[in-house]
Amino acid sequence: MCSLDASYGAGIENGSLTTKSIRFYGYFSGKEGEAIYIKDKEIPMRTGVTQRLVFSEYVPLDGVTPETIDIETIIFNGTKTALTDVKIELAMIPKVAAIVRIEDFPDAIDEAETIANARWVGPVIKEAKLVKHIEAGATKEIVFEKINLGKIIDGYFNKNKWPVEIKATILVDKHKTSKSMKIDFEPY
Repeated sequence: MCSLDASYGAGIENGSLTTKSIRFYGYFSGKEGEAIYIKDKEIPMRTGVTQRLVFSEYVPLDGVTPETIDIETIIFNGTKTALTDVKIELAMIPKVAAIVRIEDFPDAIDEAETIANARWVGPVIKEAKLVKHIEAGATKEIVFEKINLGKIIDGYFNKNKWPVEIKATILVDKHKTSKSMKIDFEPY
């Protein structure tokens, strides 16, 4: 389940800039003969080759567990003049729950109960990029690179918590656009 706020698709108008999209990219590697499954599509792995692929959910049972991700956003300048020094900000905001264990099976997680108790917390990552120039009527791709998703997940797990969802929020021209990524449980 990957979702954007209700304004996604048409873009978000605020003065002169429009956020057109937000995408998650993961870095995946494996061995010859292995595969991962993104949206029911099999993607074969190759030994010694790392692939950068669009994904929308962290799904351990399908092999979709990138340690490192990029977040890409497309910004549109809807004015009749070029803009300079445009600040684009990213916040990664997790929805976290204390892990609830199944009574007779202490290594098993009660997923439904854990998810039911999840709450949004403050950002775990905040980054900003300065775009020097966007032509009038043009789009600009901005990529926030090499975000260590594995470290975020492990940090919570080591505290007996789980981030059931992470929201990437882009702030541009005083307006926020968000896209969420579901984080499935690891089969521990």
